Amino acid sequence: MASQRNKQSGVTLLELMVAISISGIVIGLAMFSWTFISQHTTMQKRKSLFYSQTEAIAAGIANTVRTSSQILSYSANTITCIDKNHGDTVTFEMNGDSLRKNMIAIPCLAEGARFSKFTIEEKTIPIETSSGVLSDEQKQPDVLLVLTLGMEDRTGMTCIVPMQIKVKKPLDHIENAAAGIWNF
Repeated sequence: MASQRNKQSGVTLLELMVAISISGIVIGLAMFSWTFISQHTTMQKRKSLFYSQTEAIAAGIANTVRTSSQILSYSANTITCIDKNHGDTVTFEMNGDSLRKNMIAIPCLAEGARFSKFTIEEKTIPIETSSGVLSDEQKQPDVLLVLTLGMEDRTGMTCIVPMQIKVKKPLDHIENAAAGIWNF
């Protein structure tokens, strides 16, 4: 009878427990990897939406200002121009953490995002002439308006997009006045 007991085939309880333990470790690593990849992909999608939305809004503002027939006024965080196609006045202004176009808030599609910055700076471009005599067009120096748009979200992600728009400074512009007319 002792010889029949040794000939039985099968696995021992110890072998079964080792196999289950190894399977558990492999399944746990697979789940950890899947969770990590899933979270990373979701975060990258959020970042991509966040940056593309900031850049699209900045490009829209720059296009509106660049194609306008005149800039009526500007200050540190507001710019008003005349739409070349429709003749309407368009105003972009920062109000708290809201960027507004004609008093209507521009929506943020990225979850938890808000506008953190909208500034306008003026930089004069030096006039270079070879003859030393300035024409009427050269008497109106080129001015570079630098509009900066910034967005941030609740996770601390930020995106700042500077836009540069070259314009001619009118002869009658008063340096400290905000109501000078800018022609393109």
